[in-house]
Amino acid sequence: MARIERIGAATVSRIYGQFTQRKAAERLSLQCPSVLGIDEHSLHKGLRFATTFADLKNHRIFDIVPGRSEADLRPYLERLQGREKVRVVCIDLSSPYRRLIASHFPNAKIVVDRFHVIRLIIQHFLELARQIAPQIKNHKGLLAALRKRTDNLTPLDHARRLQLFNKHPALKPLYEKMHSIRSLMNLKHQTKRACRPLINTLLKLIDELQPELRS
Repeated sequence: MARIERIGAATVSRIYGQFTQRKAAERLSLQCPSVLGIDEHSLHKGLRFATTFADLKNHRIFDIVPGRSEADLRPYLERLQGREKVRVVCIDLSSPYRRLIASHFPNAKIVVDRFHVIRLIIQHFLELARQIAPQIKNHKGLLAALRKRTDNLTPLDHARRLQLFNKHPALKPLYEKMHSIRSLMNLKHQTKRACRPLINTLLKLIDELQPELRS
């Protein structure tokens, strides 16, 4: 920019610093989204973590704050405007943010995000599948065939899955239940009324799985 505009690099740096400070000050005056997503991330392995605050209703990033601990985030949250108007906070299953949410968003309900729920379902299924069929433990092809949805399977995946089910019949009903729950969790844009029968379906699937898991 300094070369294009024929000005000093220090001038560009100073203008950029003033601009970002002004934008940061403006951000502090913004009202917090009513449906908020919170997640931690690191850009590169070994670097310090940051926390992303997302406006889930409008599908955009609201802010990114250095750190992920309560001590790191407390000063930012205390300055955040409109915290009492937040209705929903979406986090992952093992989130360290639960206590922060309870203290800084008093009227919000905590909801686990869909991605982490589905990932956990698949993770537990594959752990059980490894117990039933130890040969799949480090076999990427077999694990992929079990992990994929039926409509995403290649002919080779179909062949591998069929061979595995023939050798270990107990895997087939577990596989079907796993993908039934996965399909249920992938239903989007449901109203509260539409969710009521889905809850009953989920509870029924859980009940059906209990004897299979005990066996």
